Amino acid sequence: MRYSRKSLLATLAVIFLTGTLLLANGGGVYAEGGTFPGSPFNGMQTTYTISGASIISSTDSAGFTYSRTMKGNLGTGQLRVSGSAKMGSGYYADVVVQVWAGAKQQQWKARIPTGWPGFNSQSFDVAVDIPAGATSGGFSIDMTGVYNAGTRGVVVSGTFAGAPVATATSTPLPTATATPVPPTAIPTPTATPTKPVPCTLSLEDQVRRSNELYLKSFDGTCLGQVVSLGDAGTFQNAMEGVQVQQDGGYTPSYLDGRMRLQVKPCDGNLQVGAGANETAWHETMHRLEHLNGDFDSPNASVEGYADRNADYVTILGALLNEMRNLEAQAKKGASADQLGRVWQRLQDSFVRGNPVNPFAAVPDLDQLQRWTGFRARIDEIRNIYLNGCAGEAMKQAVLSVPEPPAYISPGGITVGAPEPPAPTEDAPVPEDAPPTVPGEEPPGTESGPLPEDVGPGETPVEF
Repeated sequence: MRYSRKSLLATLAVIFLTGTLLLANGGGVYAEGGTFPGSPFNGMQTTYTISGASIISSTDSAGFTYSRTMKGNLGTGQLRVSGSAKMGSGYYADVVVQVWAGAKQQQWKARIPTGWPGFNSQSFDVAVDIPAGATSGGFSIDMTGVYNAGTRGVVVSGTFAGAPVATATSTPLPTATATPVPPTAIPTPTATPTKPVPCTLSLEDQVRRSNELYLKSFDGTCLGQVVSLGDAGTFQNAMEGVQVQQDGGYTPSYLDGRMRLQVKPCDGNLQVGAGANETAWHETMHRLEHLNGDFDSPNASVEGYADRNADYVTILGALLNEMRNLEAQAKKGASADQLGRVWQRLQDSFVRGNPVNPFAAVPDLDQLQRWTGFRARIDEIRNIYLNGCAGEAMKQAVLSVPEPPAYISPGGITVGAPEPPAPTEDAPVPEDAPPTVPGEEPPGTESGPLPEDVGPGETPVEF
């Protein structure tokens, strides 16, 4: 996300658990609760209260799923989780709340339709009796939001250890035993556990590494033949002069040469994963906008302009991941009917782009490609599958879905088309060229009927 000129980006409030001083269950265990995330993530947020256990630690993490994971000790009486879940974006959210202690378990499920532009919410209250001698217990609140770009998640969970059970033991009487003489020990080589090597890369080089990995996401697939998440050299060079900071209390952002990340892309000698790589790629998109003068655009203060490109490519990235999975299912033998139903949804979502952006659902794709090297066109993706790259079932699935409507880029420019040659004043006139009369159109350029739904000055383009 990029900071707007009107205000700094609001921070993601990481609200840790707060005791409410409500003594519960007669076991000295307080009810504790919170709201997560601090600001709704893709419209999802849950508020909860836990009783029957004491919380020792809590860890939050971000990505395609925002999660809060707690650990603690099980109390006595009942383990209860109550609260509410709300949804204000996408189509709907499926919510599953589970509570267990020992062998006992209870579950609650609901589907919350979006309340956009407001919220819809549902309350829950799930409890189980804690059996005597229970060695463990826990809970989970699992929200899965469904959007045109795929799914996102919000999960709050906890695991609790029970008190150890004392058991009576007897001391056996000593018996006389012969002391064996140990054989001569023969030393054997043992493998030394390999400890993670601390990441010696600077944060800036960690972002370069993340970008390098993310740009290869579709290598070896049919998609990879026609899709580019960006030009590798452009993304590497973009990090020159960038200062990267890691701060878990803020949402990822970029502003004027400073990039802020919630987590380090590199942890030990391992890459954190696709979520961290996608975040680095997203923020580097903003860096490339900056290098191309976009921060000084007359539209910079217009709502939605600052994130029109990065949010669009992030949505398409999720759709492309689903297409890659669909391609894999096709190669494993899924039927054309099964594939076609999913392809219809993905193609429709692809064309819609980012409909909640007030500036543009689909940005200037020609400009986006010049600046970043990003290219993902639905007509080219259709063609690679129609050529049989992923098999006959995938070909038939794509054929079963009508071609999407034409896309007109800003200004009626054909996206990706070569620029027409500039006219020259001294260009020779062919000897057989008919004379032109001032005020009349040259032969062959008479105005004809425009294609349906295309206005003057617009060129229909497959998208």
